[in-house]
Amino acid sequence: MKSTEAAPRVEVVNRKQMQWAAVDFDKLIGSEHPARAVWAMVEQLDLSRFYARIRAREGHVGRTATDPKVLLALWLYAISDGVGSARELVRLTEAHDAYRWLRGGVSLNHHTVSDFRTKHPEAVNELLTQILASLMGANLLTMHRVALDGTKVRANAGAASFRRKESLQKLLKRAQQQVRAVDEAAKDGTLSKKQQAAQARAAEERQARVEQALARMPLLEKAASKGKKEPRVSTTDADARVMRDGGGGYRPSFNVQLATEAKSGLIVGARVVTSPADNHETVPMLDELEARTGQVPKELLVDAGYVHFESVEVAAERGVDIYLPLEDLSGRARADGSRLGPYEERASDSEAVAALRRRMKSDEGRTVYRDRAAVAERPNAQLKERMDFRRVLVRGLEKVTTVTVLTVVAFNIQRAISLGWGW
Repeated sequence: MKSTEAAPRVEVVNRKQMQWAAVDFDKLIGSEHPARAVWAMVEQLDLSRFYARIRAREGHVGRTATDPKVLLALWLYAISDGVGSARELVRLTEAHDAYRWLRGGVSLNHHTVSDFRTKHPEAVNELLTQILASLMGANLLTMHRVALDGTKVRANAGAASFRRKESLQKLLKRAQQQVRAVDEAAKDGTLSKKQQAAQARAAEERQARVEQALARMPLLEKAASKGKKEPRVSTTDADARVMRDGGGGYRPSFNVQLATEAKSGLIVGARVVTSPADNHETVPMLDELEARTGQVPKELLVDAGYVHFESVEVAAERGVDIYLPLEDLSGRARADGSRLGPYEERASDSEAVAALRRRMKSDEGRTVYRDRAAVAERPNAQLKERMDFRRVLVRGLEKVTTVTVLTVVAFNIQRAISLGWGW
């Protein structure tokens, strides 16, 4: 009789079984993990502005709020990791040990995470000021030499969303008709309350966006010079403007102005503007630097896009020496037909402009100016390449500014860690 061979014994999948898993959050990451450094720094910050907006209070009814410290630490770590989506961040808190450690078992949903990033503009702005003050107090940051540069960040709007005034007026009439149609449909009783609310909300939001775009139009019409095309405004993000990017293309963007301190490489000033040009941004940045640090830099390095002699004069009155190349300016003709070089003084020059020409003509001035590219453009590259700050996922100047400042805070924390500084 032939014997049959026994079947192999293996452990098979049983996905219907229940399993309890014990998690020691503190052992998910090592003692030197960057997430611990981010958490340590966040714990040292004054977050009272964030906590002040929480309505749930001890001894009163109401749902317990998510700790702002957890949300802030998660966003700062995520931004440093190149994550800009709230949904992706929440997913990582379930799948990635560093994010799980930062979350620490706190309940989250993507709406809470997403709203936190943009609904605290004043508090986020204060964070950057706090960090700079702490660094200056530790003598790790000086304001002797600062480089200013602008970079274009893609807006969350498409080129097709830009419309002229006449088209916007037609769209507004259509949007108003849709709102009335939704109101009429609600009376028929054919839709559920949930469907009615969703359609009403969509119609009202569409009308509000068109009205916002039309409200921006007078400012653009006033700024538009003769001979240029009729201005257009986006119905998706009325604050976005079509700008030329570094690759030579034209896209809906925001102009992000960053001031970087030369010695530490820390970003000490961040502004978001809707104008594509940089030439009027020197003085506003000086105002911001003084508001954040209590002082203005002794030396300010800018590129040729910031040529504006009135700004040079205002800066000089405030004790700031601007280093600015003038080679692109055409020289004035002399009586004999030859032309003045860009660094030769003119009789019409103010003292500040004449000093700028002398400064940039000297070997010492040119040596100082050589630092500009390395100081100013390195943060731009790191923000875009490492933190993926090429495009914002929010709309509106205020929200874009808040996200930008939060990104700068994340950059500065990582920079401080790399410099070996602990709180």
